[in-house]
Amino acid sequence: MKQPVPGVLEKYWEKEGALNKEFNWAVGEVSMCPDTELANNIVIAVKTGASEASEKIPTLMQTSLRCAKNVFFFSDLEQDIGPYHLHDVLADISPEVKKQDGAFEFYRLQQEAWGRDGNVSSMKGMKDPKSPNDLAAWTLDKYKNTHILEKVWEFAPDKEWYIVIDADTYVVWSNLLHWLPSLDSAKNMFLGSVAFIGSTGFAHGGSGTVFSRSLMYDYAVTHNGTAARLDSKIHNSCCGDVMVSEALKEYGNDLINIQPEFSGQKPGTIPYYTDYWCQPSLTMHHYNAEDMKAFHQFESGRENKSIPLTWAEIFGRLVRDQLQSMPAMQEDWDNYSSVVDVGSGILYEGVKRSTTQNFEECAATCEANSECVQYAFDGEACYWGKAIRLGERMMPKDGKRWRSGWNQTRILDWISKQPRCDIVKFPDWRESTHY
Repeated sequence: MKQPVPGVLEKYWEKEGALNKEFNWAVGEVSMCPDTELANNIVIAVKTGASEASEKIPTLMQTSLRCAKNVFFFSDLEQDIGPYHLHDVLADISPEVKKQDGAFEFYRLQQEAWGRDGNVSSMKGMKDPKSPNDLAAWTLDKYKNTHILEKVWEFAPDKEWYIVIDADTYVVWSNLLHWLPSLDSAKNMFLGSVAFIGSTGFAHGGSGTVFSRSLMYDYAVTHNGTAARLDSKIHNSCCGDVMVSEALKEYGNDLINIQPEFSGQKPGTIPYYTDYWCQPSLTMHHYNAEDMKAFHQFESGRENKSIPLTWAEIFGRLVRDQLQSMPAMQEDWDNYSSVVDVGSGILYEGVKRSTTQNFEECAATCEANSECVQYAFDGEACYWGKAIRLGERMMPKDGKRWRSGWNQTRILDWISKQPRCDIVKFPDWRESTHY
């Protein structure tokens, strides 16, 4: 039986000899937590759910948010997890709205389970009755975003910056403190990573979203009651982050796109290319608890922490060795050559699809195109592209079995031609695209 290939951060754990050992939370903690006026004026709102919170919140606070001064947790159940209090942000939604969406039956049953058992383990995996492929908790989740903005202002009004993230978002705190002073909290500023539904751009919640004090006042005070007004409309929307973007747009506020610094990816799925290289990393997404620990270990072990952390450094320290050790054909692995937009909103020219008979023909197709650095075959079609992605395990599903390969010679050649990133430029909101 073949051994599974570990993910990027699992591999780093192994390399550092830290896997399955007690994690040293204190590494670099004092030196990486400056007590500044800016740090005291940043509020972090974490969106989570009772079914995941106990697995994610403690680790998030001991790694990515270890230096954050003002953190509030918003969930679908009022509870305490160790020293962390989670607020039920759905409590004030009207009974009429709760009756119109079956997802609130999950909410009601979860409240009962908590009162009866003191835990919600019996609720894990429950499906949405109207959409059997979706978890009920995920359907419920979209009602949280609009209420979080009102609640976090109520709990911590008049701070300079409010940042809303998911429980699996990793914030690079040192880079955030470097970047925020270039902004103006007295202006209405709404910043994040654009994603699209059709042609409509919105701020992708998992990448993290930044709201200035002025904008929060406009939403939570001037337009107080926005969340309640939108509750009845959320039933027909896909996502809570879309609803927030639409509301702010209605009030005259564009999304300022901060990409690729705000990313919906993690190191193994990031498409490394010219616009994912010397730019500083501000956020990443889809981190589980072990990923959080490993990345914190990596951050703490950097030789020069005064230099902003870039995508190039993340690639060089976490991805490159594993990528170069991959075999000519990695079975049950998707390197995302098929994906033009991996949830990031950045479109890459050169991602192509062609029909071939087998993996060998797919490799030959890549070889024949000078810009191709990697390729993947799903049993039916061949995909190739010019952005470098390691990817991740992908077991056979729906009749497809992924096989991936990389043109290591071209990858090394491309890397050798990239700048050293001696000068790291943080994003200038005045030069960013507005949506």
